[in-house]
Amino acid sequence: MRAASPTHVLLAASLVAVFLTGCPRPRPEPVRPPEPPPSTPGFPEQALPRAPRQRIEIVGFEDRLSPDKKRVTVSGTLVNRGITATLELRVAITALDANEQVLERVEAVSTNDQLAPGATARFSASLPYHPEIVRYNVQAIAR
Repeated sequence: MRAASPTHVLLAASLVAVFLTGCPRPRPEPVRPPEPPPSTPGFPEQALPRAPRQRIEIVGFEDRLSPDKKRVTVSGTLVNRGITATLELRVAITALDANEQVLERVEAVSTNDQLAPGATARFSASLPYHPEIVRYNVQAIAR
C-alpha cells in the first residue's frame, strides 16, 4: 500500500475539521418593522367645533328715576344669541361713579330662566339712586 501524500493528509484533515466544526451559518438579516399603511384619502384634518353654549345679549337697556328721586329702576331685554338654551339666567347690575367706583350692586331676575336660542326675556331691578352715578355695568349670567 502506498503511503499517503502530504497533500492528501492535509485535505483529509481539512475535511475532518469541517465535519467536526460544521460550516459557518450565514447571519440572518435584521427584522425590519412593517411599513405603515398609506394614509387614507378623504379624511382631511379639521378643527373641532367649540362646545355649545349660550351667548346672552342685553338690548333695550334703560334706567328710570322714581318720582321722589330716591330709587332708580334699571330694565332691559335679554336675547339668547347662542346655540343652546339656558337653565338659569340672572342679571348683575352695578352702578358706577366717574372714577369707576362701585356705588350700588344688585342682582335682577329675568322673566324666564330657561331661554331657548333666539328667545327673549325681560329683566328689571330697583336700586337706591345716587346723583354720582354716571353709568351702569349690566352683565347677564347664564348657565
